[in-house]
Amino acid sequence: MASREEAERSVKDGLSNHADTCPLPAQAVLVHPDTKAEFGWDYLCGLPVDEDARVPLGRFRVQCEGSAHGLEEQFAPLLAATARGEGPVPSKA
Repeated sequence: MASREEAERSVKDGLSNHADTCPLPAQAVLVHPDTKAEFGWDYLCGLPVDEDARVPLGRFRVQCEGSAHGLEEQFAPLLAATARGEGPVPSKA
């Protein structure tokens, strides 16, 4: 695992990238529970650090209102219907 300083730099860079590419502000930094326990973070760059077991070790996620996290579950019924041939048919251009 990265050192604390390397991990903090990575999060700072990720938040900077988010600010440059997303019109919505970051709300939190999500990390694996083991990462939070290892580094003991409560806040980074002024944002709360929250545990999320879905985040792989050594990674983090920036949570914002525009986050696509969970989008897969919303599209699951449509994808299943499409796989059965019941979904929308693309139009011919």
